Amino acid sequence: MKLLRGLYERAVTAEYIRRNPTKAERFVRYGAIQEHKALKSAINAVGADEVRKHMGHLLDFYERMSEEVRPEFLVTDCKKCNTKRLAISWDVDFASMVSELGSPYKDLYMASLTGVKKLVQIQ
Repeated sequence: MKLLRGLYERAVTAEYIRRNPTKAERFVRYGAIQEHKALKSAINAVGADEVRKHMGHLLDFYERMSEEVRPEFLVTDCKKCNTKRLAISWDVDFASMVSELGSPYKDLYMASLTGVKKLVQIQ
């Protein structure tokens, strides 16, 4: 079920980008932020030396790229004090993408959620 959910999310994202080709570059640029987050998690799990041993210069590359694109993905956290935070996604939320795409993606949305729910209940 976890694999199917991931495939469904990728299909939705691919179709959303196909229908909104101007957003493709934004998707790619947010990838640097995702890679950097994954590398930070790896550093927390196994240490910087181990990550650097396997990733080499890519560690520095993704850190630089993440910092470069970060301003593009800042959203207002508090309107009153005008603080910003990093957006959790590269564009609109997933449910909004599904809604915009309509059938058959919309028809499968609840099945993808209930499949995850059933998997959690089994475990």
